[in-house]
Amino acid sequence: MRGKNDESKIFMQFFSTYINRRDDTYGGSLEKSLTFPMAVVDKVKKVLAGNKKQPFIVGDRFSPEEPETVGITKAETLTLVNAFVSKELDYLHVPKSALARKCQKTWLVSN
Repeated sequence: MRGKNDESKIFMQFFSTYINRRDDTYGGSLEKSLTFPMAVVDKVKKVLAGNKKQPFIVGDRFSPEEPETVGITKAETLTLVNAFVSKELDYLHVPKSALARKCQKTWLVSN
């Protein structure tokens, strides 16, 4: 199972300080903005764990930064990476952003 969560996808809509202006359980702080993406990962892993016939690889791909001034920063990206790593995903693909194309770097975190 691969989540694809570029800037316009639902995980990033909750994680992005540029898009998520909520002040409830799902927004208002960096920690709260992680609530929805982490809940989805937990649910997917729980459902797939019940399928004993065929194992699934679970991972995610997301954009590490946003060009907007109040968009996702590198520090926030590292917080999200650490949150995904704590969920023991099989892989995490963080491609270079439009802002970081000069460094020609792609992060791939794998268990």
